Amino acid sequence: MICRTEEQFKRVIYNYMSEPLDESVWESLQLYIDEANRWIKNTFLGNSLYAKYEEFSEEVKGLCDVVVGCKAFYEAIPSLDLVLTSHGFGIVQTPQVAPASPVRVNRLRDQIQRTLFNTMDELLTFFLNEEELRVLFAQGAPFEKLTDSLFLTGSELQLYAGMEGATRKELYTQKALIAEGELMIQRWISVVYFNELLQKVRDNKVEVKDREVLLKAKQLLGFYITGQSVAFRRLAELLVNSIEAQIDGYPTYKGSAEYQLKNKSRYENKKEDSTYFFG
Repeated sequence: MICRTEEQFKRVIYNYMSEPLDESVWESLQLYIDEANRWIKNTFLGNSLYAKYEEFSEEVKGLCDVVVGCKAFYEAIPSLDLVLTSHGFGIVQTPQVAPASPVRVNRLRDQIQRTLFNTMDELLTFFLNEEELRVLFAQGAPFEKLTDSLFLTGSELQLYAGMEGATRKELYTQKALIAEGELMIQRWISVVYFNELLQKVRDNKVEVKDREVLLKAKQLLGFYITGQSVAFRRLAELLVNSIEAQIDGYPTYKGSAEYQLKNKSRYENKKEDSTYFFG
């Protein structure tokens, strides 16, 4: 179980709370910690990776604790009577102290959620680049859904689409627009090659020749999201021309329906053809 002790949980929320938790509060949080463990297993880590938590390095265990602790605390806050002190938030222990305002409490929840999402991004990137953990990650039910896009982290939305402060929350809320942009990119580089690129990222086997394509594809997606249609078309043309100039290095694209349609020979009007017409 992740973040199972009071000490682990306190380390996670140290920056948010000025007052220590008493025993009754800690006990009331157990339900939320249990639920957060089920959530990270079923929606992020998957069964195989979750089962290896105790074997992780201290750094990775600490990151997992942050995700579970933040998720539990985020969900628990509405049921806690928080008070704002001169040093930060505490939990009301006496009816004589007024709880913190809803505005401040919501701001606290936003901060916790941002930490949660940013830490998930850090873990996802780490798992994809550590082969032993990547294999376990790939066995999990959430894996394909977490890696089904060019943008895997909120920071990529910031970098390529200029969405300052974007997190995984924006990956979810912008999912439809991102999918539309990726469909447009597939029209240029083909569906099969696009899917091959995603699979190479999943397998951590992106070749040198694919890296430039991936970079430009992400730039294209950023242009689409921000409505820069002229820039999108110009870069798409440059990308496809670059691929076709080295076409033998891209066999998947070369064999695609999109490439065949784009480069098929002009129709020849021959007498021996049943479609021959006079002229």
